[in-house]
Amino acid sequence: MQVVIALTIFLAFICQLFMPWWVIVPISAFSAFLKGSSGWQSFLACFLAIFILWTAVAGYMHIQNSGILANRLAQLFSLPSGNLLPFLTGIIGGICAGFGGVCGYQLRQAIKRPV
Repeated sequence: MQVVIALTIFLAFICQLFMPWWVIVPISAFSAFLKGSSGWQSFLACFLAIFILWTAVAGYMHIQNSGILANRLAQLFSLPSGNLLPFLTGIIGGICAGFGGVCGYQLRQAIKRPV
């Protein structure tokens, strides 16, 4: 599980510098395809990896601009505080990555089974 988390964080961080946000799904699928041990563990590992990465990056951006953008977005979405946005960003990205991880694990199981 630690290998999937580390591989997903590393590849997602590098690829998201040059590619769109949804690149986390194929990266998570690739990581779980290689090293996933079950569907739930693949989901959890990929969820945690992207949750950690996106929350850290969003928190860093929040600190860099003194929360100005986050507070404006919180007003737009009727949230109580802009401090919640890094956490919500991590949850949304984590769910997408988790489902990508399950798809990668299931693909490996489909290829592995004899017909």
